[in-house]
Amino acid sequence: MFNNFKKLIIDKFPYLQRYIRYNYGLLLEGLKEEDFVFGGLSGLSKKILQSDGQWTDYLPADERQSGRAIESMACTCFSLLNVIEMIAKRKGYGDWNKSDRFTAKLSGTSRNGNLQSRVLDSVRKKHGSVDEEVWASNIDTFNWSQFYASIPAEVQDKGKTFINDFELGYEAVWSTPNALKEALKYSPLYIAGFAWSNSGGLYRSYGSPNHAFTLVGYVDGQYWLAYDSYNPFLKKLAWDYKIYYPKVITLNRVGEKFNMGEIANLIRRGFQYIILPQKAGEIFELSSEGLKYISPDDWNTLAVQTSAEQKKLIGISNEFYYKLLN
Repeated sequence: MFNNFKKLIIDKFPYLQRYIRYNYGLLLEGLKEEDFVFGGLSGLSKKILQSDGQWTDYLPADERQSGRAIESMACTCFSLLNVIEMIAKRKGYGDWNKSDRFTAKLSGTSRNGNLQSRVLDSVRKKHGSVDEEVWASNIDTFNWSQFYASIPAEVQDKGKTFINDFELGYEAVWSTPNALKEALKYSPLYIAGFAWSNSGGLYRSYGSPNHAFTLVGYVDGQYWLAYDSYNPFLKKLAWDYKIYYPKVITLNRVGEKFNMGEIANLIRRGFQYIILPQKAGEIFELSSEGLKYISPDDWNTLAVQTSAEQKKLIGISNEFYYKLLN
């Protein structure tokens, strides 16, 4: 109740956020020993999906985590599921709307909030996920007891089919601009920060992280774009905004592999590289193990121009590129 009282004060006097700590549902944790770190070695199967790091074309439907009778404290759930929904849309799995209420309950969200790691483990290992229509909520009419009602066994069983069908993974990312920009090529980022203080049209950090949300893009050197579970849903964060606990998320169908038949066919035809003109000129090397991304720094070393003249490089459409991944 005291947390809700502080929120009422902050809503009326936003500048007091500098002095009053209010928690929107994030429990604090650090990098764990078992966490993979982006840029290092890991067993994750991840591929560049957005070479420009911009995800605003794939935003899900806006959903609020609070209503007239409840503050769900489920920001860690809303933000992770938003990431999953955007990746699913980008990869052609469908226009998903996952149940935030399902994950909030089964991941153990309390009136103090939740841990990002606990929510990740719930979706990827323990409980999976169901569609909104299977375990729906009306945030404007539900109270706490209704939102966090017990979930029937048959609904929980449906959630576990998600684990059977999809593999969800993550890597921690260092909170530097270059690392964040590079990581955004692979997924929207599951992040935390200080919420919310707007100054001059940009949201700024004035304290420790107290909220989880999603990083979906940027204008280099000017601001970051965050997708949130509070209105306005798309926010501009100051370039020096302090971003905490950023994570790349991977989503793959179970057993999803490279289409080695198509890749072998291109190799038989004499091609060594493919280029995607519609995706900012990304280049991949063809091999017996699949596709290997060639960074811009390596282009000159590999004499890509010579490869094109020797007809070892072929341009392909986005549609054919995704055909090579399945």
